[in-house]
Amino acid sequence: MAEHDLTQRMIPSLDRQLVFPLLEFLSSRDVYQADAILQAKVELLSGTGMVDYTGELYKQLHNTDQLPAEFDEK
Repeated sequence: MAEHDLTQRMIPSLDRQLVFPLLEFLSSRDVYQADAILQAKVELLSGTGMVDYTGELYKQLHNTDQLPAEFDEK
């Protein structure tokens, strides 16, 4: 199924607010591995003001309760 997915070709042309719902949709369809989707979400949101949500995604991705120092700076 992933070989027919055009999301990777569309994402460079879209704004962040349009990419996030696509990633949510892909995570609900199990097209890609859950860790790959989480990593994409963390990378997408790392430059935004959504620090708390990004931190929660980071914790979920790395199975930890501690955030790196870069989250404290924001």
